[in-house]
Amino acid sequence: VADEVEDRDLDEVARILAPLRAVYATRRRLKNALALTFRGCVAYDWQSAFISFSAAAEAILTYSSKPGLTDRLAKSYVTLVGAGRLGRKSAYDRFKRMYSVRSDIVHGRAYDRKHPSRNLADLVEFSDILRQLWKVVLESPKVRSALEGDDRKRQKFLLKL
Repeated sequence: VADEVEDRDLDEVARILAPLRAVYATRRRLKNALALTFRGCVAYDWQSAFISFSAAAEAILTYSSKPGLTDRLAKSYVTLVGAGRLGRKSAYDRFKRMYSVRSDIVHGRAYDRKHPSRNLADLVEFSDILRQLWKVVLESPKVRSALEGDDRKRQKFLLKL
């Protein structure tokens, strides 16, 4: 949350508004991710928000229902947002660490997390991951086109990058 809005902030919003509208109007895979992102933004509790955000990330990144989902999602995430060797490793580890929180929630292991500030910090971190994904998606017609495709098209695109 920012106390002030500057011209560059408005310029960035203007730059992504048309692609965002196109994603919504296309009513395909990325619209699902957009709806899940919105649900995370308006969720009442951190667990619901986290699950919505992680489901949105999956909707953006997934291309297979085979075992190994977490690694595949982390690799796809790094493919889209990672920068440089150290950046890629860090992004990969970050995604996996945050996705493990999602797993703890879904599998009933998060009920005993004792530190509310840690829960909110994790939620902020995962929302940042999702924000980075959306930035890449909304700034590139090529990325949007590939990610709107079927699983085979998505896999080919992500593995070729």
